[in-house]
Amino acid sequence: MSQLWASLVRRYIAGPEHPTKYRFVRWLGRHGMSRDGIVAAVYPDARLWLNPVDLVDYLLLRDGRYEPLTLDFLRANLRPADTAILAGVNNGLHAIVAAKAVGVTGRVIGCEPQPAALLRARQNVELNGVPEGSLTLVAAALASDPGLAQMPWPLLENRGAASFFDTGTGFMAPLVTLAELSRALGLGTVRLLLLDVQGYEVQAISGLGATLRPEIAVVEDHETQLTRAGVPRSSLYGRLKELGYALHDLYGEPVSQPGEVPVERNLVGVQPGCVVSWVRRREKVAAAR
Repeated sequence: MSQLWASLVRRYIAGPEHPTKYRFVRWLGRHGMSRDGIVAAVYPDARLWLNPVDLVDYLLLRDGRYEPLTLDFLRANLRPADTAILAGVNNGLHAIVAAKAVGVTGRVIGCEPQPAALLRARQNVELNGVPEGSLTLVAAALASDPGLAQMPWPLLENRGAASFFDTGTGFMAPLVTLAELSRALGLGTVRLLLLDVQGYEVQAISGLGATLRPEIAVVEDHETQLTRAGVPRSSLYGRLKELGYALHDLYGEPVSQPGEVPVERNLVGVQPGCVVSWVRRREKVAAAR
């Protein structure tokens, strides 16, 4: 695709909404560009290959950002030589930001069971020149116990939204516990854990074992996904508290129990004595879809 055509497509996507816009944009994504899409800047020092057939890619092309506060939080709280675990890598944006923050002396582990998502993440990691060795991609899902589980192939329209609770043809995905992952990779102290696993958050947290306690846990609080998993929001909050985490939103406001959905649907758990840099409030920032 020529740079001129890519620029015209981006300008149209960023323009005013109308009833048939997304339908036309999806047609462009299928017939007017390569399957990889076009390269766009979506965060300072981060670019992605984006195809608007995918809803999240469309939002990134339209708005130029996705979960900006969460990305700011990662960059502010990950330091050179830190270790972080991110589950639910999708297109790799959060892992790329984290890897650049920890640098060549740090380690970011990105867990993603969907093969298509892993390939997209790898492509974007290379696009951003992430230092070799600072980001390790793991083709597995986090769970309470190791094993295998049936997972369907994702829809082209939302490649990062596939879940163990979906139905349809698919594949057997390996399951690994956080404790087992940490031991196998020799991780030591984990500064930050981020979970965006489509309702599987409580199962993932349950795999921490008796001693592994990341200093900071950023966990998606998505009521619809949790309901599909049969997990009340109160169970997510309660499990984090049992593990010693004090709960906040991204601004640092204390959260004692489920109520209003936290900004960008991310709950932040902090271990005692951990120093955290909270993000500054902005004018209205839409919650991630």
